[in-house]
Amino acid sequence: MINYNKALSTSTSDHPFSSRTYLNIGDVYRMTDNSHLALENYEKSLEIQMQCSTQNNHDLLRIYNVMTVVYSDMNNREMSLKYYEKFLEILLIIEPLNFNEHSTAYENIADLLFLKDDFKAALEYYNKAIEAAEKTTTPSPETIEKMQKMIRVISVKLASPSNELKDGQAN
Repeated sequence: MINYNKALSTSTSDHPFSSRTYLNIGDVYRMTDNSHLALENYEKSLEIQMQCSTQNNHDLLRIYNVMTVVYSDMNNREMSLKYYEKFLEILLIIEPLNFNEHSTAYENIADLLFLKDDFKAALEYYNKAIEAAEKTTTPSPETIEKMQKMIRVISVKLASPSNELKDGQAN
């Protein structure tokens, strides 16, 4: 950590290098299960990255991805979903042919939506995940089968009268 602090003291606060340094500090805190300090540093990294005249989209991807992981570990599905959607938005722009990553992102968003009982949206994302997975050079039959199983589970839930008020609405 001493070297990271030294690096921060030698660069301007709005420099992309500072953003990457805060990102690395956040990683250290995340690895030591200090989620709040990790998020604090990831948020500083994101803030600096957003202020830079030339944003590094790969750094933004990494920031959004790790924030998703931390919020997920903290059982904060709303924030995890928020950052995963931002991650996917950038991923689709900068890596339009990376269907493996697209599939994983769609599936993870679908899983979060399922856990929130937003079954219609989850169904939509599982279908997108399967579509992307089938475009990969080495589609995983196990992964596709898992998503198809989730689609069947959702179909049953949507057909159940007890779930008429769900699909993202508060109960």
